[in-house]
Amino acid sequence: MSTVKPPGYDDRFVVPLEASRRGAHRARGNPLIAALPVMAITLVVIGVVAVAWTLLSGNSSSSSGPSAAENSVSGTPSGAASGKPSASGKPSASGSSSASPSSSAAAQVDRTIPVTVTNATEINGLAGKAKAKLVAAEWDASVSYESGTPGLPTTIYYGASSQSATAQQVADDLGVGTVKKSSIHAVSGIAVVVGEDFAALAGSAG
Repeated sequence: MSTVKPPGYDDRFVVPLEASRRGAHRARGNPLIAALPVMAITLVVIGVVAVAWTLLSGNSSSSSGPSAAENSVSGTPSGAASGKPSASGKPSASGSSSASPSSSAAAQVDRTIPVTVTNATEINGLAGKAKAKLVAAEWDASVSYESGTPGLPTTIYYGASSQSATAQQVADDLGVGTVKKSSIHAVSGIAVVVGEDFAALAGSAG
C-alpha cells in the first residue's frame, strides 16, 4: 500500500527513527579507564618519595657510623698504652727521668785537676796568656817551661779515661785545641801544649 505524500515533501530532510534513538541513548565511558592517568601520577609521586627517603636514611646512618667509632676511640684513656708491661715484663719507663749524655759528661768534669800549660811556639808569653784564660775559667793552671813540638796545633792531653770530659772542657774554655789521651804527655793531671792556632786566637782577642 503506497503512502500519499503531501505536496512539497522531500525525503532528504526526514530523520530516520533509528538515528534519533541512537543519539538519545549514547553509551557511557568506563570510569576506571578515565582514572588511569591520575593513578599513574600518584604511583610516580609515591615512588619518588620512597627513593628520596631511602637515600636520606642511608646517608644519616653512614654519617653516624664514623662518629660512633671516633667516640669509642677517643674514650680510650691516653695513658693506657704507657702502663702496659714491656716485652721484658717490666712496666714501660716512658715517664722516668734519665740523665742526658751532656749532663753525665758535665758531672765528670773535675776542675780541681791541675792543668799544665806548655808553649810550643817561639812567641813569648803565649803560655802565660793560656794560663790566665784557664784561671779565669776557674782551673788550677800553671805554666811549664818545657819546650813543646813546634808546628803542632794546640793539643790537650789527658792520662786516664776518666779525665776525658775534663780535658774536653779545658779545650772548650781555652777556645781551641784537640783532645788526646797520652799518659806520656799527661803524667799527672791535664797537659796543654799551645800552638800557632792559639796564638792567632790570643792575638785577635787583644
